Amino acid sequence: MSQRFLPSAALLLLLSVPTVRGVLSLGSDGESLVGTFLHGLQTAAVALGNEGWGVANHHLETAMDDFERALEEGSPVLNATLPAVQALKSGWGGAGNEKVYIGHGGYLFYRPGVDYLAGRPFLCRHSLCRPLLCRGDSSQRALVDLARQLSDRGIDLLLLPVPTKAQVHPDALAPSLSTHSGATHLNNPSFAAWRAFLEERGIEVLDPLPILAASRETGPVFLRTDSHWSPGGLDAVALAVAERIRSRDFNGPTVTYSRRPEIRRAHGDLTRVLRLQFWSNLYPQETVNVPRVLAERGRRWRVDNDAEILLLGDSFSNIYSDPSLGWGNSAGLAEQLSFYLQRPLDRITINDGSATEVRRRLARELAEGKPRLAGKKWVIYQLSVRELAFSDWSLVELPTEELPVIMPPPRQTGPS
Repeated sequence: MSQRFLPSAALLLLLSVPTVRGVLSLGSDGESLVGTFLHGLQTAAVALGNEGWGVANHHLETAMDDFERALEEGSPVLNATLPAVQALKSGWGGAGNEKVYIGHGGYLFYRPGVDYLAGRPFLCRHSLCRPLLCRGDSSQRALVDLARQLSDRGIDLLLLPVPTKAQVHPDALAPSLSTHSGATHLNNPSFAAWRAFLEERGIEVLDPLPILAASRETGPVFLRTDSHWSPGGLDAVALAVAERIRSRDFNGPTVTYSRRPEIRRAHGDLTRVLRLQFWSNLYPQETVNVPRVLAERGRRWRVDNDAEILLLGDSFSNIYSDPSLGWGNSAGLAEQLSFYLQRPLDRITINDGSATEVRRRLARELAEGKPRLAGKKWVIYQLSVRELAFSDWSLVELPTEELPVIMPPPRQTGPS
């Protein structure tokens, strides 16, 4: 009964804000929000007739998202009431919002991660679905192209597609999905074919899903209220990656790295997406033991641009490296790989940028004359599997790193 009543009550409360201020006011460009939304509907209708239902659906979803976002950003009253309304929905009705699903046992789930698992195959061959609804083909082209460019430089590529929380802790999303029935190996129907396609072309793929599923025996491998893995989950995967590349010949110097445990307490990013950061009685701070990596003499770990290994990644690499994410520093994926290999690492990581932006950053730095691939033997490309279904994968050309050729001045010849 409460699950039916609360959404209706929440809707009435939101609509009681004086005609939802933003609806009647003009936007910054002088066009009403309603007019903007109606324009989006018109665009979708035109697309339906000219380009098919797939493109039309994309335009309709974009119009709805833009309208909702404009309402939230344009109304101070609405922003003030949303946390209280969401607290009632989550605490009493067990309801999340458009970005977060409420799980069991204090778990929160990022909706795109669940949609990746439960949604359509991302390698879609139907002509009506392409290109807006299927991203897998473009990811294959982009990764094969990257592997080719690296191979031309004598560099091996290792892909690390990090699974979603719903794949590793499905029973926390739906208790009927028992962890003892193989449910922890759930995946999008296209993933196996995506992996096989790349491996057939000589690209190495290390799937962390079985590693994380096995590590559940010793504790949660994802944070309960965050979309990222726990320190234990990251550590298990870092060890597996290090073992995969340990046999490779290295010419660079070894560095002695040690680890020092540090207790960190924070609210997960999904509580912020739910706007519940001030409702700690509902989802209190999580406490984790983060193993910080230190260099010799207790110095802080640092990126080494001359290292033989380059890590490309997103917030899964940064979660314990970037202090802005709330979980400390010096304990991310690059740092843990350095510890297990006792080798320095180079790193280019961009939160929410593993699909294309991290490759663009690499290309930009090469174009600026920074030798980020000089002397490299491995590039480890950590990506989030949900990006295979929902992100654009553009081809990125990596400029060559050849030093400019200095021509000698022309010889001066006297008159004959």
